[in-house]
Amino acid sequence: MNKASERTEGLLVDYFPYVNSIQEISDGIRNTFDKHLKQVDQEDIMVLKMVNEAAAWHAFECIRRFYKNKANHF
Repeated sequence: MNKASERTEGLLVDYFPYVNSIQEISDGIRNTFDKHLKQVDQEDIMVLKMVNEAAAWHAFECIRRFYKNKANHF
């Protein structure tokens, strides 16, 4: 049993570079995915801001036209 354990530990040392490179690739993919999700969230926030600004300008324009029409009737 001890010989098998020693042999296994010896073989594991050979595989550590592969395991480390796989871990680095996995971390890189996770970081890229996180950055992409943050960018998507920021784009969604920007779209919401633009919609809100457009709604505010539309409301302002409707009110302006209403008062302009009222002023022309006098």
